[in-house]
Amino acid sequence: MRLTFWVLAGLIPAAPAAATTFGVVASLNAATTGYLATPAIAAGGSVFVSTYVTGSNDFIFSIPATGGTATKIAAPTSTNNADREAIGQLIADTAGNLYGTTPGGGSTGGNCKVYSLSGCGTAFKLVKSGSSYSVQTIYSFAGGTGPQAPAGGLIADSAGNLYGVSYFGGAATNCPGGSSGVGCGTVFKLTPPVSGTTWALATLYTFQGGSDGYMPNPRLTFNSAGQLFGTTRAGGNVAVSSCQTPFSGLNTSGAQTGCGTVFKLTPPASGTSWSKSTLYTFQGTADGANPQSGVVLDSTGALYGAATQGGDTTLLCRGGTGASGCGTIFKLVPAAFGKTPWKQTVLYSFPHTGSAEVPLGVLRDRLGNLFGAAEYSPSNCSLSTNLCGEVFKLTKPALTGGAWGYIKLHSFAGGTDGAIPGAPLTVDSNGVLYGITLYGSTNVVYSVSATGFTP
Repeated sequence: MRLTFWVLAGLIPAAPAAATTFGVVASLNAATTGYLATPAIAAGGSVFVSTYVTGSNDFIFSIPATGGTATKIAAPTSTNNADREAIGQLIADTAGNLYGTTPGGGSTGGNCKVYSLSGCGTAFKLVKSGSSYSVQTIYSFAGGTGPQAPAGGLIADSAGNLYGVSYFGGAATNCPGGSSGVGCGTVFKLTPPVSGTTWALATLYTFQGGSDGYMPNPRLTFNSAGQLFGTTRAGGNVAVSSCQTPFSGLNTSGAQTGCGTVFKLTPPASGTSWSKSTLYTFQGTADGANPQSGVVLDSTGALYGAATQGGDTTLLCRGGTGASGCGTIFKLVPAAFGKTPWKQTVLYSFPHTGSAEVPLGVLRDRLGNLFGAAEYSPSNCSLSTNLCGEVFKLTKPALTGGAWGYIKLHSFAGGTDGAIPGAPLTVDSNGVLYGITLYGSTNVVYSVSATGFTP
């Protein structure tokens, strides 16, 4: 069975307007009291959002392209709370079906005990029929040496195979949970059935912890050669104790430190074994630390991403829980022929004043400008903690090596516009940015247009 998935691309660049326009696409406070994932843009411009934790029995919402009422389009397949936690960005195929994952639910074997949930996680498909959807579990993860707690943000290749990461799983024992733990994370592939509904799982790589990294982030990125690129939240240089231990509220007995890594997976020329290389290990200093999202590619093969900590290490920023610095936007340049190290450059280091803190990820437009959302901001916030966040643009310098310009596209005030962006941005074919907030007087799905984003 071959599936075709939507790729967001603009055929005609949208001309930037005179002023950036911020809009609340939908307020979800009445629909959910939990976290939301990066919005997905499907056919016709409709916006789909999944909840991460919710007190209701619904976890996927559809919003018209023009904004308005959020409609609950899917309910869990059981009464298990884990099935109500659709984590990460959805992906849509050209038939209008949606795909995503839950970190719990499904099989209860394999020593799955993260998140205090039952089950090792599932991958699901929302099958579209007219204006309604039905939930179909396409894979139930079993844990053990395989993936558990999939982290959402699936991507697809041209044959309809799905690729994703799991925060935990694998045979390594030196990650959260110690010797009886739940592994250091995996990269996996789901192959659609030729007939029937049973998908096939292949674990492409199992992280080993330590210098190899652990807890891979969604979302992976392909290049034209079929290689996969991604980041890990932790591991790498585990001698650095100042970096934030991710998800400290979970079962982390025996958890290690480390500032995270950037990695590459190369498909096999023959056989089934993928090869993994660590492209960069964060040091937790001026280079950054603890990325929580993937990377994006340019036409030269260079990678761009965001680190939530590090940068100016004289600053202890509001978003920090141990690491100094407010975060960085970085670039990795491929190694020269015959050389192995990739070169890392910090394009922008976030200060405690003047701009936001804790960037969540970046998008790159055709002109090379970068766009993102940051969780915190030191001003223009009605909340007592001043943690409202903002949407930003980094303008590419005219000359190589010049300074990138920071432009504040929107500062959240903590009211009806929401507060604290909770996931990286997405963009539609017209260059309109979409995101979500976690707090404020309401959770919102928002749009930012006329930013100059050139698809």
